[in-house]
Amino acid sequence: MNKRAKQSLKRPGFYTASIACSLLLTQASFAGIVGVRSSGSGGKVSGQTSSSTTVTPGRAIEEKVEKREGTASASCKQDPDAASYFPLDFFSQIARDGSSLTFEQRADNKILVKMPASIDTCGKFKPQLVQDPTTKNVTIMMQMEDGKTYSQLLACLKEKNILVDDKIDHDKIPGKEYSEYSYVLDYSFDKDKDVKKTLKLSYGYPKAFSGKDGYPSTYGVDTDVELPSSLCMSAEKIQPQVTYLNKGQDVMIAELKEICKSGDAQRIAEARKAIGNADALKDIADKIKSELDAGYLVAVKQDVERINADMTKIEDRLNREKDSIDEKTAKDLTRKYADLAKELDSKFLNPAIYRLDNLMKERAALGDEDPKVKGIDEEIKKINEDVSSFSKRPNTSFASVYTVMEKFAITDSAKTVEDIRLKSYLYGKVYAGPTDEKRGKAVSFEEANQKQVAGMQKFDRVLNDWTDQYLVGKGNTYPLQKTEKERAASIDKMNKRWYDYQTTEQKNYQKYCSTGWTGSVVNPIQCQAWMQGADSRRNQELKKREKDLLFIKGRNDKLAKMTTNYNNYQKRQIANESRDAEGYEPYGSSYTSYEDNFAEQYPLYQGPQQSTAYNPYMYQMGGAQQAMNMGNAGMYNPQMVNPQMMVQQGQYQMPQMNQAYMGGQQMMWPSLQ
Repeated sequence: MNKRAKQSLKRPGFYTASIACSLLLTQASFAGIVGVRSSGSGGKVSGQTSSSTTVTPGRAIEEKVEKREGTASASCKQDPDAASYFPLDFFSQIARDGSSLTFEQRADNKILVKMPASIDTCGKFKPQLVQDPTTKNVTIMMQMEDGKTYSQLLACLKEKNILVDDKIDHDKIPGKEYSEYSYVLDYSFDKDKDVKKTLKLSYGYPKAFSGKDGYPSTYGVDTDVELPSSLCMSAEKIQPQVTYLNKGQDVMIAELKEICKSGDAQRIAEARKAIGNADALKDIADKIKSELDAGYLVAVKQDVERINADMTKIEDRLNREKDSIDEKTAKDLTRKYADLAKELDSKFLNPAIYRLDNLMKERAALGDEDPKVKGIDEEIKKINEDVSSFSKRPNTSFASVYTVMEKFAITDSAKTVEDIRLKSYLYGKVYAGPTDEKRGKAVSFEEANQKQVAGMQKFDRVLNDWTDQYLVGKGNTYPLQKTEKERAASIDKMNKRWYDYQTTEQKNYQKYCSTGWTGSVVNPIQCQAWMQGADSRRNQELKKREKDLLFIKGRNDKLAKMTTNYNNYQKRQIANESRDAEGYEPYGSSYTSYEDNFAEQYPLYQGPQQSTAYNPYMYQMGGAQQAMNMGNAGMYNPQMVNPQMMVQQGQYQMPQMNQAYMGGQQMMWPSLQ
């Protein structure tokens, strides 16, 4: 017995469903005819011809069955021999390969009914369509074109020696006795008025064939579909699940609820995307999306736990092997870590932030006294905690990863991880209402985005430092020369700006506070106003100077680290040691004092005893002082410049005693020591 082809239904865009039925049924189960085929036979045989008859929509409409109510006792004959409509299973018996009717939903409210290569010796079949005017459900029935009843057809087949002992042996029937053809039927559906209606497609199963002497209903009957009693038909399913010509709002909502309850994050995400194309849900789409978003964030937790566990394994290994790991292994592990971060971002962070955005908008539209606010704030807080959890991984977790990425200048993975770390940190602070001490000062979505972009711009400069360190460790001295030039230029720029500031102050003092021939101030009002702004101007300039000094310190730290790396490179060259020989310092320098202070670059930093996302200070190796104390013969040892050095002769001198005298007026200058 061959398996029957599975039935399907093509939706708009030509998606097909084949109707599956048994190829060989035992006579003991019913009195219907049986199609017999040898194993492996099917398709067309030698000499077979097939015709294709396409019935136009106009003709199909002419054959349409009108719905007429009536009583079963008056119009329903239970005699299968007298039946003029045929059950679905019957067609698999007369088909060459055991397949059955195929239904395709086409555009413009059309259904294509295909008859497979079947015996047409005694005539062809034609479909008829009945549609409930209220529910719009569609049922298709099949009868012979010439109106033969079931018994008349069997008699003809026997006369032609095709049906022998209630069996049709397809292996003995020549191909010319078969043909395949199709019909097109129209049904009524107004996309604007009926879009929320659920339209089902079923096949009209003649009740006369039910029972032990009939053909079985392969997929059962859809009891929710009622047909006119005068037809004496049941609505037979054409595939295991119900077939829809249009899924209405009731069906779609029920399906979405089941998906949400499943806890399957992938299914929920796919359903969420599909809502945008569902016209039946347009008026409630936002509400459903919101519910699915919330359900997704719960369901995806299992994925998040798996990602975190995989990240921890990599972090632990890098922490153990950071001083001895080879470059290839380091790149492989950090790439996997970055891929996990991207998966976390895609599966959890982005959907969570999207949900957060919607909640913030919903809250903004409510008054503070609205009872819904409390529930929204609680959900926002939970999302903040979940989103920020990646950035709050333990110090050793992030440090081990960044240490190895810096050591081998693995910039691509570092960029990915840092970008997602910043996103995790910043959007964990997006909330409304009073300041929460645990979350810190609230930021808006726009501020979080701007800070993330700014953070990555700073990090790009850090990555340049990593590359320089790596190249110097390979014997390239260009980064050393470049960094020394940067430092020297910064010192010149700082001194010039300080000189210009003090020169301007002296000129303005003479301008506004000069004394006349009488020894008194010429314009005391202007002088007083200018003097009142002195502190503000001085503080502004000192802030600029402090930033310059911090940048110079960063250049000093970088030079110290590169000096150590270059010296180690020379040692390795002399001793012909391996690339990973002793002397390569552990993690630390590039982040320190780079233009802005560490707290600004890495806002999670709260001191060495606090749990932060990334705290490189714990891994410092001595910075500039270590480099300045070197100076071995033959080793590269750039001159380290004191950032508080005195300016060149001829420039205005910064007061040495923390005081300045200007025209008899004493002004205090805060120490930069």
